[in-house]
Amino acid sequence: MKYEQLFAFLLSFSFLPIIQGQLPAANPGMIEGTLSYPDGNPAPGFMLTLIGTSLTSVHNQDTRTNNKGQFKVAHLSLGSYALTSYLDTVDSHYPPGDGDFFDKHLYRITLSAEHPDAKVALQLDLPSLIISGTVTDLETGKPIIATIWMWQTIDPKNKWLRTGSAYTGVYHCWLPPNKTILLRASAPGYRDYETTIPAITNGVDPVLNIAMQPLPVQPAKPLQ
Repeated sequence: MKYEQLFAFLLSFSFLPIIQGQLPAANPGMIEGTLSYPDGNPAPGFMLTLIGTSLTSVHNQDTRTNNKGQFKVAHLSLGSYALTSYLDTVDSHYPPGDGDFFDKHLYRITLSAEHPDAKVALQLDLPSLIISGTVTDLETGKPIIATIWMWQTIDPKNKWLRTGSAYTGVYHCWLPPNKTILLRASAPGYRDYETTIPAITNGVDPVLNIAMQPLPVQPAKPLQ
C-alpha cells in the first residue's frame, strides 16, 4: 500500500467519531435550579454570579432568575464552581460580592464527566440591613467627609468593611443581620468617633447620625 493510501486510510478513522456524532462537546456542563427567599417564596430578578474555582472551570459568568426564581447556565466547562447571588435594585438588602463581612453563603458545585449537569435548589440568607446617617461637625453642624470603618466584633481581623460619607456628610452602607458591629469614623482635624452597634434582630434598618469633635487648634509658634 502506498504512503498516500495508508494516510487516507488512517485519516478516515480519525473522523469516524464526528460522522457517528460521538465527539464530546467542548463545554458540556450545565447548572440549573431555583432561588428562593428564606420563607420559601421564589426570588425573581436576582443576579447569580458563577465563579470558577478550579483550573478547568470558566472564570465567571452571570445570569438572572426569572419571575419564578428559576435560572439556567449552559455550555460550562467541567470543574468546580461557587455561586453567589445579589439583587441590583435601589435600596436592595441583598448586596453584591462574597466578602466575609456579610457572612454570605457560597453554594459550591462540581461538574464532572460522570455528572456534567447539576440541578440545585438554593435559598437566600437573611437580608442585610442598611445603616445610614449624616456625619457633621459637633460645633457647627456642617457636613464632614469622613472615612467609616466597621468590624464584626466576633472576628475583627477578617470581617471588616470600609466606606465613607459624601460631601453632604451622608453615608449609606449594608450591615450583616444579627451581628454586633464596631463602627469608627475618622476625618482630618477631628477626634475619631467610635460606637458599638448591637445586633439587630427585628430587621429594621438603623439610622446613626455622627457628630465629630474638632481637635483643638494648636497656637502658632513664634518665629525665632
